[in-house]
Amino acid sequence: MAAANAQPGVPLRRPKKGGTFTAAEGGSDWAEALKATAIGPAARKPPSRAKLDRARAALEAVRGQGERTLAELEAAVASARTRLAAGQASVESAVAKAEAAVEAAEDAYRKAGA
Repeated sequence: MAAANAQPGVPLRRPKKGGTFTAAEGGSDWAEALKATAIGPAARKPPSRAKLDRARAALEAVRGQGERTLAELEAAVASARTRLAAGQASVESAVAKAEAAVEAAEDAYRKAGA
């Protein structure tokens, strides 16, 4: 361990008959190889779009349902307005007939001598 700490980046050699490790002969220096193969932080996996896609699909579904509901309500309001106009016309016609009948009855009453 001391030999490795004394010369970092230099491969150590173990004698055949045992003993302590020593620096390899021949000036072999692995420092450049170590720099070239340095492992950096692991590449990040791209984030998943699944949750975003589901949220967007839900938003579009809500918007679509809202638009359909509003269209149905607007159609109901238009139908109610049409019925209201028809009802008002019917009432006005009935009132006009009743007023004409009252006027005719008043005229007849006056002519009868009252």
